[in-house]
Amino acid sequence: TFEKAYDYARLAEGATGVRAAMILAILNQESLLGKNTGRCTYNQIMRGGTTAMNPKETPIFLSLLGKLGIDPTSIIAKISCPNRDGTYGGAMGPAQFIPSTWNSFSTAITKITNNDPPNPWNNSDAFAGTAVYLQRYGANSKSAADEKKAAAIYYCGTNWKRSSCTLYANRAYNAAQDFQDDIKVLEAGNR
Repeated sequence: TFEKAYDYARLAEGATGVRAAMILAILNQESLLGKNTGRCTYNQIMRGGTTAMNPKETPIFLSLLGKLGIDPTSIIAKISCPNRDGTYGGAMGPAQFIPSTWNSFSTAITKITNNDPPNPWNNSDAFAGTAVYLQRYGANSKSAADEKKAAAIYYCGTNWKRSSCTLYANRAYNAAQDFQDDIKVLEAGNR
Protein backbone atom coordinates (compact mmCIF):
# COMPACT_ATOMS: atom_id res chain seq x y z
CA THR A 1 0.00 0.00 0.00
CA PHE A 2 1.02 3.60 -0.37
CA GLU A 3 0.88 3.98 3.40
CA LYS A 4 3.37 1.11 3.91
CA ALA A 5 5.65 2.47 1.17
CA TYR A 6 5.51 5.85 2.86
CA ASP A 7 6.48 4.26 6.18
CA TYR A 8 9.60 2.77 4.56
CA ALA A 9 10.39 6.08 2.88
CA ARG A 10 10.00 7.99 6.17
CA LEU A 11 12.42 5.62 7.91
CA ALA A 12 14.94 6.18 5.12
CA GLU A 13 14.34 9.94 5.15
CA GLY A 14 14.99 10.06 8.89
CA ALA A 15 18.33 8.33 8.42
CA THR A 16 19.54 10.21 5.34
CA GLY A 17 17.70 13.52 5.05
CA VAL A 18 16.48 12.64 1.54
CA ARG A 19 12.80 13.56 1.11
CA ALA A 20 10.43 10.61 1.42
CA ALA A 21 8.66 11.90 -1.69
CA MET A 22 11.89 11.71 -3.70
CA ILE A 23 12.58 8.16 -2.49
CA LEU A 24 9.05 7.14 -3.48
CA ALA A 25 9.45 8.79 -6.88
CA ILE A 26 12.69 6.97 -7.68
CA LEU A 27 11.31 3.61 -6.56
CA ASN A 28 8.17 4.24 -8.58
CA GLN A 29 10.28 4.97 -11.67
CA GLU A 30 12.52 1.94 -11.10
CA SER A 31 10.01 -0.78 -10.19
CA LEU A 32 6.53 0.66 -9.63
CA LEU A 33 7.27 0.60 -5.88
CA GLY A 34 8.40 -3.02 -6.05
CA LYS A 35 5.72 -4.40 -8.38
CA ASN A 36 8.17 -4.97 -11.26
CA THR A 37 11.49 -6.25 -9.95
CA GLY A 38 12.55 -8.37 -12.90
CA ARG A 39 11.68 -11.35 -15.06
CA CYS A 40 15.08 -12.86 -15.84
CA THR A 41 17.44 -15.18 -14.03
CA TYR A 42 21.09 -14.22 -13.74
CA ASN A 43 22.28 -17.01 -16.07
CA GLN A 44 19.44 -16.83 -18.58
CA ILE A 45 20.80 -16.92 -22.12
CA MET A 46 19.57 -14.01 -24.19
CA ARG A 47 19.51 -13.28 -27.88
CA GLY A 48 23.08 -13.05 -29.11
CA GLY A 49 24.24 -15.70 -26.65
CA THR A 50 24.99 -13.46 -23.67
CA THR A 51 23.61 -13.95 -20.19
CA ALA A 52 21.08 -11.59 -18.64
CA MET A 53 23.61 -10.46 -16.02
CA ASN A 54 27.03 -9.10 -16.81
CA PRO A 55 29.50 -11.92 -16.04
CA LYS A 56 31.55 -9.47 -13.92
CA GLU A 57 28.53 -9.08 -11.62
CA THR A 58 27.75 -12.81 -11.34
CA PRO A 59 30.25 -13.72 -8.55
CA ILE A 60 29.04 -10.78 -6.46
CA PHE A 61 25.42 -11.79 -7.05
CA LEU A 62 26.06 -15.41 -6.13
CA SER A 63 27.98 -14.42 -2.99
CA LEU A 64 25.15 -12.13 -1.87
CA LEU A 65 22.51 -14.79 -2.44
CA GLY A 66 24.65 -17.33 -0.59
CA LYS A 67 24.78 -15.02 2.44
CA LEU A 68 21.02 -14.52 2.23
CA GLY A 69 20.31 -18.24 1.76
CA ILE A 70 18.45 -17.63 -1.51
CA ASP A 71 18.56 -20.03 -4.46
CA PRO A 72 19.87 -17.91 -7.37
CA THR A 73 17.41 -19.54 -9.79
CA SER A 74 14.35 -19.03 -7.55
CA ILE A 75 11.48 -16.68 -8.26
CA ILE A 76 12.71 -14.50 -5.39
CA ALA A 77 16.04 -13.87 -7.17
CA LYS A 78 14.61 -12.54 -10.45
CA ILE A 79 16.55 -9.64 -11.94
CA SER A 80 15.97 -7.10 -14.68
CA CYS A 81 16.39 -8.33 -18.23
CA PRO A 82 18.81 -6.69 -20.68
CA ASN A 83 17.73 -3.51 -22.45
CA ARG A 84 16.83 -3.53 -26.13
CA ASP A 85 20.14 -1.86 -26.93
CA GLY A 86 22.06 -4.87 -25.61
CA THR A 87 23.00 -3.46 -22.21
CA TYR A 88 23.09 -6.17 -19.55
CA GLY A 89 20.27 -6.52 -17.05
CA GLY A 90 20.96 -7.71 -13.55
CA ALA A 91 19.30 -5.03 -11.46
CA MET A 92 17.81 -6.47 -8.26
CA GLY A 93 14.70 -5.76 -6.22
CA PRO A 94 12.61 -2.61 -5.90
CA ALA A 95 15.65 -0.29 -5.97
CA GLN A 96 17.06 -1.99 -9.09
CA PHE A 97 20.71 -1.97 -8.00
CA ILE A 98 23.25 -4.15 -9.75
CA PRO A 99 25.12 -6.44 -7.32
CA SER A 100 28.33 -4.38 -7.10
CA THR A 101 26.37 -1.21 -6.36
CA TRP A 102 24.31 -3.01 -3.72
CA ASN A 103 27.52 -4.26 -2.10
CA SER A 104 28.98 -0.76 -1.99
CA PHE A 105 25.98 0.51 -0.02
CA SER A 106 25.32 -2.56 2.15
CA THR A 107 27.02 -1.27 5.31
CA ALA A 108 25.07 2.00 5.18
CA ILE A 109 21.82 0.10 4.55
CA THR A 110 22.48 -2.18 7.53
CA LYS A 111 22.97 0.88 9.76
CA ILE A 112 19.43 2.00 8.86
CA THR A 113 17.53 -1.32 8.85
CA ASN A 114 19.72 -3.53 11.07
CA ASN A 115 19.46 -6.26 8.42
CA ASP A 116 22.87 -7.88 7.97
CA PRO A 117 23.29 -8.63 5.18
CA PRO A 118 20.69 -6.35 3.65
CA ASN A 119 18.46 -7.99 1.06
CA PRO A 120 17.78 -6.13 -2.22
CA TRP A 121 14.33 -7.80 -2.45
CA ASN A 122 13.37 -6.65 1.06
CA ASN A 123 11.36 -3.42 0.91
CA SER A 124 12.88 -1.73 3.96
CA ASP A 125 16.40 -2.47 2.66
CA ALA A 126 15.51 -1.31 -0.87
CA PHE A 127 14.04 1.99 0.37
CA ALA A 128 17.08 2.55 2.60
CA GLY A 129 19.44 1.75 -0.29
CA THR A 130 17.70 4.23 -2.55
CA ALA A 131 17.92 6.94 0.09
CA VAL A 132 21.60 6.25 0.81
CA TYR A 133 22.42 6.41 -2.90
CA LEU A 134 20.51 9.67 -3.38
CA GLN A 135 22.13 11.14 -0.26
CA ARG A 136 25.60 10.32 -1.59
CA TYR A 137 24.87 12.48 -4.63
CA GLY A 138 23.37 15.43 -2.76
CA ALA A 139 19.60 14.88 -2.75
CA ASN A 140 19.52 15.42 1.01
CA SER A 141 19.95 19.17 0.35
CA LYS A 142 16.34 19.01 -0.90
CA SER A 143 17.06 21.56 -3.64
CA ALA A 144 15.48 20.87 -7.01
CA ALA A 145 18.84 20.96 -8.79
CA ASP A 146 20.48 18.51 -6.37
CA GLU A 147 17.51 16.14 -6.37
CA LYS A 148 17.46 16.10 -10.18
CA LYS A 149 21.22 15.55 -10.39
CA ALA A 150 21.05 12.67 -7.87
CA ALA A 151 18.15 11.13 -9.80
CA ALA A 152 20.08 11.37 -13.08
CA ILE A 153 23.12 9.72 -11.47
CA TYR A 154 20.89 7.01 -9.98
CA TYR A 155 19.67 6.18 -13.49
CA CYS A 156 22.84 6.69 -15.53
CA GLY A 157 25.84 6.68 -13.24
CA THR A 158 28.81 8.66 -14.53
CA ASN A 159 27.05 9.40 -17.83
CA TRP A 160 24.29 11.31 -16.04
CA LYS A 161 24.42 14.42 -18.27
CA ARG A 162 22.91 12.63 -21.29
CA SER A 163 19.44 13.78 -22.38
CA SER A 164 17.77 10.47 -21.46
CA CYS A 165 19.17 10.84 -17.94
CA THR A 166 17.90 14.40 -17.66
CA LEU A 167 14.49 13.27 -18.86
CA TYR A 168 14.44 10.54 -16.18
CA ALA A 169 15.51 13.04 -13.53
CA ASN A 170 12.81 15.54 -14.50
CA ARG A 171 10.14 12.81 -14.46
CA ALA A 172 11.34 11.64 -11.04
CA TYR A 173 11.37 15.17 -9.67
CA ASN A 174 7.85 15.87 -10.97
CA ALA A 175 6.64 12.58 -9.52
CA ALA A 176 8.22 13.56 -6.19
CA GLN A 177 6.19 16.76 -6.22
CA ASP A 178 3.03 14.69 -6.78
CA PHE A 179 4.01 12.30 -3.99
CA GLN A 180 4.63 15.29 -1.72
CA ASP A 181 1.02 16.37 -2.32
CA ASP A 182 -0.18 12.84 -1.49
CA ILE A 183 1.92 12.86 1.68
CA LYS A 184 0.34 16.15 2.78
CA VAL A 185 -3.13 14.62 2.36
CA LEU A 186 -2.08 11.46 4.22
CA GLU A 187 -0.57 13.42 7.10
CA ALA A 188 -3.59 15.75 7.32
CA GLY A 189 -5.82 12.69 7.66
CA ASN A 190 -3.67 11.36 10.51
CA ARG A 191 -4.10 14.47 12.67
